[in-house]
Parts: sequence; C-alpha cells; structure tokens
Amino acid sequence: MCRGRPGGLLGPPRAGRGARPVRRGAGAPRRTLRGESPRSPPHRHAPVAAGGARPPRGGNGTGDPAPRDQRRGRRGDGRPHPRGGRGPQRAGQRPRPAPQPTAPGGAARLRRPAQPRGRPGLRRPGVAGSHHGRRAVGLGDQVMTADTLRIGVVGAGNASRFHLAGWRRLPTATVVDVVDAVPERAAQRAQEFGVTHSGASAEALVGSGAVDAIDVITPAGTHADIVEYALARGVHVLCQKPVAETPDDIARIHAAATEGPGRLMVHENWRFRGWFRELRRRLDADELGPVFHLRSSARFAGTVTTPSHPQVPFSLARQAFFADMDRFLLLESVIHQLDVTRYLLGEPDSVYARTHSVSERVRGEDVATVMLGYPDATAVIDRSYASKGYPDPPLLSETVALEGTRGSAFVDSTGTLRVVVEDGAGRHEDVTPPEPDAYGASYARAIASFADALASGAPFETDIEDNIRTLRLVFAAYESARRGEPLGREEIDATVPVPLTAHDRGAR
Repeated sequence: MCRGRPGGLLGPPRAGRGARPVRRGAGAPRRTLRGESPRSPPHRHAPVAAGGARPPRGGNGTGDPAPRDQRRGRRGDGRPHPRGGRGPQRAGQRPRPAPQPTAPGGAARLRRPAQPRGRPGLRRPGVAGSHHGRRAVGLGDQVMTADTLRIGVVGAGNASRFHLAGWRRLPTATVVDVVDAVPERAAQRAQEFGVTHSGASAEALVGSGAVDAIDVITPAGTHADIVEYALARGVHVLCQKPVAETPDDIARIHAAATEGPGRLMVHENWRFRGWFRELRRRLDADELGPVFHLRSSARFAGTVTTPSHPQVPFSLARQAFFADMDRFLLLESVIHQLDVTRYLLGEPDSVYARTHSVSERVRGEDVATVMLGYPDATAVIDRSYASKGYPDPPLLSETVALEGTRGSAFVDSTGTLRVVVEDGAGRHEDVTPPEPDAYGASYARAIASFADALASGAPFETDIEDNIRTLRLVFAAYESARRGEPLGREEIDATVPVPLTAHDRGAR
C-alpha cells in the first residue's frame, strides 16, 4: 500500500460515500489527445472537477510496447504470433495513445501463455460488443493491437515503482497514465518509467475511456470510492491490499465487484513469491505427507531506532504513514503471512492472537503473534518491528517451517527453500534458491495473473471473496487480542458479515 494526500483522487467527498461523478458542462475545456484534432468528438462520460474545470493532466501516453516482431504478428524468434498480425482499423474508430519505447536496460519480461484469439474475458470500456482479435490501430509508424491491455496506475507512492516495473515485464500490456493526489509525484513516477501522461484524478482517468483497467495503489481508506467508480463503468481493477480497512467498506467493494461490469482482483503478492509457489507444488505432490505444523516468523527493528537508523527507524523512513495507523502490523504486514498460510493450509477453525505496542513512534501495534487452529494442524505466525539485535532489514522473506509426517520444508530470510524428507532409504535433501529479483518478480507474477484472467475470462486467484477470507482472519486476530480468548469459525466469519459464494478450501 502506498500513502498520499488523503482524498483528492475522486474530487470533493460527498456525505456518506465519497465523491459522485460530476459531468462536464457545455463549453468546458477539454484535453486534446495525440492523433485528435481540437474539433474531434469528446470522450464519453468525461468527468471534471467541481466548477467545470478539467483536472490538470500531462502529455499523452504509455509505458511498455510489445516488441516490433509481435506488433507485426510474429514472435521475437520470427515464428508467427498466435494472435496474428496487423488488421485494418475499424471505421470511425479514434486512435489510441501510442506506446513509447522503454528505457534501455529494463527488467526482463515474464513469459505468458499464448491466449486464444478473441480474448473472451476482456471488453473495452465504452465500446459496445468490442471483441479482441487481430484488429489493430495504426498511430503513425507504431501499432497498438487490440490485444494490448491499457493500464492506468492510480497512486505514485513507494509501492508504485514495483507495480510499474511489474507491468513493464508484461508484453501484452502498456501503462498509459499515472495519477496521484499529488500531481508532482505522479509526474515524477511517470517520467521514471517512461509514461508520458500523468495527472491527479482517478475519476477523469476512468471516465476518459483511455484505459481498460486500473492498478490502485492508494491508501486503503480511498479504495472503496475508486473501486466502485471504476467497476460500475466497466473498467477492471487490480487493487493493492488491504482492499479496505473496515467491514463496511469491504461490503461496498464486494457489492461493486458482484454487480460489475468491471472485474476486481486484490493484489496480494506474497503468495506469488517463487518459494511459496514451489512449496505449494510440493504439497500438492504430497512430498511431506500430512502437514501438522507451520511456523512463519519475521522480526527486526523497524519502528525503533538502531545504530544503522539512529534518527528515523527503518520502516517509518520508508513509509511514514505507518506511524498514524491505529491498526498497524496485523492489517499492514501480518496479513501477508495469514494469506500465505491460507494458500498453503486452507481455512482454519480458530484464531488466537496477542499484540503489543512497543514503540512510542507508532499508534498501533508493532508486535503480534497469531495462532491458527486446524483439525490436525497448528500454524504459529509472529512478526515484530520493535525487536533489536536481529539482522538489519529489509528481509526478503519470513522464515518459514512446514512440518509433515514424511519431512519438513524450510524457507530462510533470503527466500531459499530447503526440503528434507526422511524415510526407510535415508535422508533426502534438496535446495531451491530464489529467482533473480525475487521481490520484484512476485509483483510481476501477480500482475501477469490478473492480465491472464482478464484475457481468458478465468476466475482471479485472489478475487474479493478469497481476500475477504484473509481479512476475516485479520479482524478476528484483533478481536481475539482485545478479548484475550480464541475465536471459533462462526465468530471469524462474523467479523466481515458478507455472504460468500465460493467454496472454502479445506485444510490440506
């Protein structure tokens, strides 16, 4: 999550539920896009700020284009591309913003499986019955195929650079805009990643028709308004965790995702880390046998000063908004460990938690221990940002131990996975090192999962209902710590009283 100036992205708030869209009045000034004359017809539903003046916007355009061979219907190795080559521009269709070259030395791209022609899961907002296939739009000597997913990034704080780097790895998507409540920050981040258009209004971005999806990386308290507005207008949303801070906002987002027509995925990238994907594969292969214990731990000095950080503690220097969170460590960081535990073991039957507030520099808890109970297993999760004497942060991973009847798996703080199996034939051990740029790769893998599901129409792995199950564990942990007793399954579900349709995945 990244923090900026509260509000602003959707204009002045209204009583109760944020900002309603304000329609552009007659005679209001309008931004002219590249490839469009001042007399061209305006975008449909282009909202403006209060008073009729459009929000300030930068230039036009983009992020990371497909390689030239792909734009001409061929793969990088010269073979025909599965989605074909150039096609004619549809009559009357307005040109889209042109992609700009990525700076040399950009991150390597992730491979994505070839998608069938037509991309049934993805519709262009504002174009009735649009169908993705071989159609292409010509803009000068550059071509953006209709298969290119146009992305707007909403929020330009600390985490946005990892999201933008993740989108850069994806050859089938291009970032066309970055907006932030602080326009200067949006412009700086856009320049850093070669995106030539930036602004200050998520509402204007969504209403412009220039994007198929937005990547929301703003404070959690702003998510409900932005997500509701985008989904109702057919713009898909990838939303940074936590998707919301209160059960009421979670219910609003769930309702918006259910009603659509846009689709919503929650960006919970921890489970997309390479070592957890490999560990899940080992569990599916039953290498460890039935699992009876999981331990996940991360402890360091993040909210207290040390000789390495004598003035401002490490975590507060990186994300100063931590200091003002009434609910801090469980909602901001332990949520990742809870989600990974669900990913590996399924849904628990009970939650018991203890929390402590050690540093005077933060309002909320900065030490937490959570125990999850399963019928035949126990998971113990701990995290501390107030512990001195441990290796200096940042850590690439929590230390994790997973114990089964045949053997155990261990993940160290570098992300190295070690699996040890003992049987009648002896002791067998193998080690899987982390991939290069493992932290950035987890963002890219989550982003690719979002794009693939939009292209195919498949369910998102971390859709709103899956994420609500993780949030229930977070809120149950807070309630358990307050009461000093464990909560059972019905009490866990009651913390976010939203009816879910997806089936629970039982303990593994």
